[in-house]
Formats: sequence, C-alpha cells, structure tokens
Amino acid sequence: MYKKILLPIDLNHEGSWVKALPTALQLCRDYGASLHILTVIPDFGLPLVGGFFPREYTEKAEEAVSERLKEFVLERIPEEVKVQRI
Repeated sequence: MYKKILLPIDLNHEGSWVKALPTALQLCRDYGASLHILTVIPDFGLPLVGGFFPREYTEKAEEAVSERLKEFVLERIPEEVKVQRI
C-alpha cells in the first residue's frame, strides 16, 4: 500500500518526532516502505536581517544540520529500514 513514508522533523524539538517516529517505522516495516526524513533550516525572514550574518553562514548552517540529521538517523533508525535524509 505505502512505498514511501515522509517524516518531517525539527531537530531542535523532540516533540516534533517522538510520537511520529515509531509510527513511521512501523509503517515502513509493515509495508516494506522507505522512510524519507525531512528537516528544514529556518531563514532570516527579512533580507535586511541576513545582511548582518557572514556570507558563509548559510553553508555552515546547512553542513551542521546535515550532520545532525545523519546522527539522528544513525541513532534512531534501524538498519533494516531504508532511509533517505532530506
């Protein structure tokens, strides 16, 4: 029935995934689906605000979030579940 399960999470707020993750994992096991974990990096909201940060800030933020998401997957997703980090 399901081929892909999307789980949007906020890495800074455990409440965004603590109940949803076990359900998503069970659906993946039951249907042989892959898990797609999505997180986002908030923007500054206004271009004026972004001007106060160094140019490389966005790149460093993306790298840091990518590494945290990788750690999240390694710690919490069993090896038998196919997962993609977004």
